[in-house]
Amino acid sequence: MQNMNGIEATREIISLVPGVKVIMLTIYEDAESVRLSLQAGATGYVLKQATQEKLVESIHKVYRGETVIDPALIDQLVNDYVRMAQGSLTLSQVLTKDDNKVLTPREDEILRYLSQGLSNKEISAMTHLAVDTVKTHLRSIYRKMGVKSRSQAISEIIRKNKSFGS
Repeated sequence: MQNMNGIEATREIISLVPGVKVIMLTIYEDAESVRLSLQAGATGYVLKQATQEKLVESIHKVYRGETVIDPALIDQLVNDYVRMAQGSLTLSQVLTKDDNKVLTPREDEILRYLSQGLSNKEISAMTHLAVDTVKTHLRSIYRKMGVKSRSQAISEIIRKNKSFGS
């Protein structure tokens, strides 16, 4: 999409057509994206690798008034909620503290692997994500961190860890 992302588009669609049901069909496998989508008004969150049958089933459920979240994300949502409730500080919160741009839990995980020197292919294997999905997450990480490359991101990790005494 040009000029807006799916979450912004969801807000816009719902403001133009109140009562419409929106299902996010996405590659983003993180609790933060689910949360932001639901806050924007989406009633479903389905991963692109879902089968045709699961997608049709999700459409029927949303039509009946149910909220649908891809089962692959439920554990992550619960774990993130528990972590948030415990108030633990993540690497992404340290790295983005100055900008107020917090990385999603999945981006945080990918950033940890990046800081260990893993390649995109190795990160893909560790996270069970497609290499292209890893690249998409890395672009988002770089944007949020205000860097342009892998080496700049790693330098920023080292610099911030020293600043915050990690």
